[in-house]
Order: sequence, then structure tokens, then C-alpha cells
Amino acid sequence: MAEIKPVRPEKFLYHYTSLNGFKGIIDTKKIWASNILYLNDTEEIKQAIWITMTCLEIIADSSESRDEKEFIDKFYWQVESIPRRDRDFGIYVCSFSTKPDLLSQWRGYCPDGNGICIGLDFNSEIYEQIKAQGFSLVKCEYADQHEIPPLCIQKFLNETLTAFHTLPLKMKLSDRIEKALTGFEQKLLRIATSIKHPAFIEEGEWRLVSEPVSMTNPNIKYRVVVCKS
Repeated sequence: MAEIKPVRPEKFLYHYTSLNGFKGIIDTKKIWASNILYLNDTEEIKQAIWITMTCLEIIADSSESRDEKEFIDKFYWQVESIPRRDRDFGIYVCSFSTKPDLLSQWRGYCPDGNGICIGLDFNSEIYEQIKAQGFSLVKCEYADQHEIPPLCIQKFLNETLTAFHTLPLKMKLSDRIEKALTGFEQKLLRIATSIKHPAFIEEGEWRLVSEPVSMTNPNIKYRVVVCKS
């Protein structure tokens, strides 16, 4: 599993929600997290995928090994197809901002100007509670695919390539590729939760990020979303 380095915010973090959402939090004493693949912004998960694919293209161009090129080609295809694939698990996130009064957040999460901004102190017992429920607190990085890739993606790629190269050469190439890519999707999706486009940097976003959750988990609920033209 991809390691997410523990980190604490310096001050309160803020969660924007509608009045109905706030009432639900008070009534149930719960804050819901959303599947990373089904957030309001359909481009959300693609930023890390684009960066990873760009890095793989660069590695492929400099590679002189036929086996490595075939591995990277398969790796690239697997990464590119992540948004379209069915899976038996989900990664869930809940978003917070360092800004207690940000117009874009009021507009995005508080419909018709009716909403609440909740301040939470993650340096209190709340931090221990979220860890006990399988969540990590992550500070988002704002990166573009044309810039130096975030260290978390560099580390992920290095580890995956190392896994491929350390497998015995007596194994069939197809078996080496399959084994080296085992579990990569869970790792990349967790990393992807912390990568956002620089256009959103003003939000100063932090996230609670879950461990992979089985799609048969009884805590998973569904809602109807009406798209506005």
C-alpha cells in the first residue's frame, strides 16, 4: 500500500457544506466521504494520471531495454484506462480548506448562498479518531504535468520500475509485468487524491483519504446527483 506521510495542519481546517448537509452532520455525528472517481469535478482524478503518463513517456524515450519498453507500454495503458475500469474497491475523500471565508467554496458547496463553514482542529483527539477509522490526513499538492512531478509520483514510479527489474529473468516477461503491476492502481489512486491542478491553489485544500474500501462494504451509500446545464 502506498504510504501517506502523517502530517498536521498548523491551524484549523474548514469544511463548507449546505444547511441540509450541516444538519445531517449534527444529527448523525458523521461527515461523509465521497469516492474519488465520482466527485463533482470530473477532471479531479485525471491530474495525477496525466502527470504519471507524461513521466512514463519520458522514461520510455530514454530506455534502451526492450523488456523495459514493453513493461512501460503496459504500465502506461493500465494507468490511462483507470477512469474507465470497473473495480471492487473505492478510495474515499472528504475535503477541507485552510480558508474560513473563500468565495469559490461558498459558491461550490453552499447552494443559493445558504451554507455553513465548519472549523475543525485536527491537532486534537479528532486526529486519533480518523486514524482509527482507516483515514489519513493529506495536504494537497498543486502540480501541472509540464512541471517537475511531485515527489510522491516520482517515488511511486521508481518503486514500480524497481519491482519489475528485481524479478528473476527466468520468469516469462508477461508474468514479470503482471507481478510488478500488482496493486499499482490502489497505490496510484491514493496518491492521486493529493494532486490537484494549480488553478485551485487558492483553496489550500487538505483531505481525509481512506484506505481502499470494498464496494460491498455496508457503509457505502448512494445518492442521486442532478446535473445542471
